[in-house]
Amino acid sequence: MFLGQFEHNIDAKCRLTIPSRFREQVPEGIYLMKGFDGNLTAYSKQSFERIADSISEKSITDPDNRMIRRFLFSSAAWLEFDNLGRILIPAYLKDYARLETSVMINGASDNFEIWSIEKWNEIQSELSDPEKNRRWWAAMDISTK
Repeated sequence: MFLGQFEHNIDAKCRLTIPSRFREQVPEGIYLMKGFDGNLTAYSKQSFERIADSISEKSITDPDNRMIRRFLFSSAAWLEFDNLGRILIPAYLKDYARLETSVMINGASDNFEIWSIEKWNEIQSELSDPEKNRRWWAAMDISTK
């Protein structure tokens, strides 16, 4: 499980060091793709393949299914870590997420996300709203039993 948040820098060659506790969970590498909220999302090989298989089972005659396929498969990149634990972020993904020098890497259960600092601060503001938090938690109907 990916937990926590880490601020890291992207170097001039678009390399980003991934936190060691995240790398330990995906030593073979990650699939990096566009996220749904202007961020990037990283999946283990197994998680990404489950998503891909699920999408591939849907009918190609449905226009929405074709758009989802395009979104997933055209934006995804398989990335391996170099000796220093870095990935090379493809330019099209860096541009999509508007990543500059400083980024936030956060755990999101079975995946992790990469955000521009500006966008992450917007998300943090929303996550700090007590009324929204109350509604979200109530809607989830989570039990600790």
